[in-house]
Amino acid sequence: MRAPALRAAAHPQATFSDIIFGPDLVALLLQHISALLAVEGRSSPNGKEAARIARVSLPLQLGAHEGPAASEGREILATATFGLYERLMETLVPAGSVT
Repeated sequence: MRAPALRAAAHPQATFSDIIFGPDLVALLLQHISALLAVEGRSSPNGKEAARIARVSLPLQLGAHEGPAASEGREILATATFGLYERLMETLVPAGSVT
């Protein structure tokens, strides 16, 4: 019975899902993706894109966001997550390893 609780605690999104929304959530998940890809030795424009989005003062619109991570941003705004982020979290951060 403890395993699901550990899994939820290990996933950073469980910590901030109720308090971070919109462009802040997009920037945060893109930054996480960038960091996780760096662990694998891969580069990505997501870190720079996250910094750019964090500076946006107006709310992001689903169809208006442009840039290297436009599709990721739209998916995050629509679903509050992103497939690549979920896959990276599953493969690089074993359940229960982060408390």
